[in-house]
Amino acid sequence: MNTLSDAINGVILTPRPASTELYITLGKVSDDGVVVELYNQSGRLMMSVSEKAPNGVMKLNVSDLPSGVYNAVIRSGATTMNERVVIVR
Repeated sequence: MNTLSDAINGVILTPRPASTELYITLGKVSDDGVVVELYNQSGRLMMSVSEKAPNGVMKLNVSDLPSGVYNAVIRSGATTMNERVVIVR
């Protein structure tokens, strides 16, 4: 697995921590688009979003997720990245 900075230049997850929305800004996006999956600490899939993200920005509504630490798995083309996301209420 590559880190975000190694795999895609200019990746930014904001805000940190998130409360209602999480923005994922990608430097490069595959023509196939982007898939983002959020897993809780028990490994349970809590959210899965697939978008074309033509401008390289995805906005996720995380207001229904409980507070906690999540593992975000971001896939674009053949690249898969993992990032930690904290959600607070």
